[in-house]
Amino acid sequence: MTIDDIYNAVAFAETGGEANPWIRTRIQPPGGSTAYGPVQLTALKAGDYMDRFFPVLSPFLNFFAMFAAQGHKFRRWGGVEDVPPEMQKYNYGGAGDIGASETDRREYVRFAKALMQLDLYAVNYNLGRFIERWRGVPECEDPGYFEKVKNRFYQEA
Repeated sequence: MTIDDIYNAVAFAETGGEANPWIRTRIQPPGGSTAYGPVQLTALKAGDYMDRFFPVLSPFLNFFAMFAAQGHKFRRWGGVEDVPPEMQKYNYGGAGDIGASETDRREYVRFAKALMQLDLYAVNYNLGRFIERWRGVPECEDPGYFEKVKNRFYQEA
């Protein structure tokens, strides 16, 4: 079980159907969402992990600051009527800021994999429990998502 296999499986389930995976989620749940990028990492999860695991994640502080700032813009401009044209990239399905730079994309992947590694460790490398932890719901609430991740993971592993 490699972190690359896990990342690729989650990315497939999250944004595998998108021409460009560097987007904000298209789904607007009640209360909103800041999910972004290939594995649809949220600003809330990123902030929580930076708080709880700062000694491990401190090398990502600069990237996290950019990601959190983008999340703030997502919350401000997501689902708003009459969004100014220059702010459309922060609306649902928008490109945001981070996907524009190859350096930022690399840092996103490194940061997401570091968070995934923490999750894997927390669940003793159990794939089903990892998916639940990453997705935030048990398998019975989103069996299709679990199936996509597992199928892709076992296909690649």
